Amino acid sequence: DFFLQKLTPAPSIVELSDEETLFTVTVKAVEKKSGGAMVGKAVSLNVKNSEANGITIEGTSVQTTDSDGNAVYNLKLNPQAVADKDELIKNGFTLVATANKADGTAVAPQELKVSVNKKGSGDGTQVTESKLNISSVLSTTSVSNNALNPYGDNAQLTVIAKNGNGARVQ
Repeated sequence: DFFLQKLTPAPSIVELSDEETLFTVTVKAVEKKSGGAMVGKAVSLNVKNSEANGITIEGTSVQTTDSDGNAVYNLKLNPQAVADKDELIKNGFTLVATANKADGTAVAPQELKVSVNKKGSGDGTQVTESKLNISSVLSTTSVSNNALNPYGDNAQLTVIAKNGNGARVQ
């Protein structure tokens, strides 16, 4: 006789970014009598509403527990496949693990709601990070040696942006 422990995602909060996010979920099967690992048990993992939330299992959804009683699943969050990103960030997604005893009866399933945070734009577009070298030239209408008069002044500010190679950028 055995039971399934709580599912363990790594990381505990999945990030929705511009790129696909890979993460793992571990399901542990434990013998009720001793607390020891249940080796060789078939465990099934189900991603609820996978079609809309962009979460898929990499490989088969049924795995056999290893010598530590663990079934480790690799999952992927594809930002282009998420139907409603705001909904996914607000409510997360749900995973359900199930297994059967030797006589075919089901053990109590384990359900886990996994949180999702947004990283980057989260819209599947590439983010380009740039380092710019910006210098400014300030010229004012007052006789204050090109320093702004705090009581009122007109100023023209010119900014020239250059990339790391010194070329002007548009």
